[in-house]
Amino acid sequence: MGVKKRSKNRESGIELLRIIAMLLIVLHHEVIHNALPVLDQELSVRKLTLQLFYFTPGKVGIALFFIISAWFIVDKMPSFRLSCQKVWILERELLFWSLCLGAVTLYKVPEERTIESLWKILFPLSRNTWWYATSYAIFLFLSPFLVCGLRALGKKYHGQCCLAMGFLWGVLTLIPNSNLEISLNSMGFIYVFVLIAYYKWYMRPFQTDTAWKMFLISIVVIFLWNVIVSFATVGHSDRIYEYLLCLEREWSVLSLALSFGLFLLFCRLHFQSRIVNSCAASTFGIYLITEHYYVRGILWQQWFNLSNWYNTYSAPVILLIVFIIGIAVFVVTLILDKVRALLFKLTIDRNKVIGLMSFWGCSLNGVFTILKDKN
Repeated sequence: MGVKKRSKNRESGIELLRIIAMLLIVLHHEVIHNALPVLDQELSVRKLTLQLFYFTPGKVGIALFFIISAWFIVDKMPSFRLSCQKVWILERELLFWSLCLGAVTLYKVPEERTIESLWKILFPLSRNTWWYATSYAIFLFLSPFLVCGLRALGKKYHGQCCLAMGFLWGVLTLIPNSNLEISLNSMGFIYVFVLIAYYKWYMRPFQTDTAWKMFLISIVVIFLWNVIVSFATVGHSDRIYEYLLCLEREWSVLSLALSFGLFLLFCRLHFQSRIVNSCAASTFGIYLITEHYYVRGILWQQWFNLSNWYNTYSAPVILLIVFIIGIAVFVVTLILDKVRALLFKLTIDRNKVIGLMSFWGCSLNGVFTILKDKN
């Protein structure tokens, strides 16, 4: 979920895809983190519907978010300084939401008022509070050297590198319980970056019909796999997640084919919208808010517990309820991040050094005040 300043003339087709990707991620988290363990339920139309529409697309959303970022990094001149600037833009948003949401957590949950929690609040990047942010920051630090290294390899060895990585993480991970997992760390980003770099540097651009085929064939295969796994694991629901991931990990062949096909289609949408671009600029903030460990528990374990509706309504109604909740959460957190952006514009962005020190100092005072109230 790359964070960057966007120009006013930025193409809105890809920015629209960024918004869709984040919405898919929010809907995915609504189901996968819910108090109702959807995948553990008995086979039914309700379960299969939620599984198909909200579980699998979330993995695609994650892949899309990184593909969009990687696409623009590949052709830029390698610059460690620029990478550090990007990490700083990332870090200041992390720190803002970590301090704000951490303060709320300390206030609402006395058990969290510990030194361990304080370290987690003050250093969200190194403490991996948000796995995507930490992994992406590591990738950004390494990206200049990756670009230089891949350029030096040349077409032949770069292609062989793609084949080797594809075999490791595209073929061998098809085996259930494979121990080559790269979903929740920076290695997954590096893998996809190597593939995208080869495509942009050495391959002819795919035609629109090829992109459509990648997208549609992947959807059909994923649909069939979900149905097969759901019926095959009747009575063994504890195994369904394991088997679904064989084909539906963030960086699986199917997820990447579907994501990249969809990305290429949206690349062909040429229009400009200030509203779309403005909303897209806050999608990372939506992720940070909804995936904070305290907020995540409140949202999906308490406020929007699917157990309240799952056995009461039909599959289409459940589908609609989940979608409306996801949209509502998306819009509210979007507004919250716009408030954050306005605060940054009035403070940190005016004088980056002074703004940072003031922001850090005020935030620390607030956190320490809450810790003092522990007793």
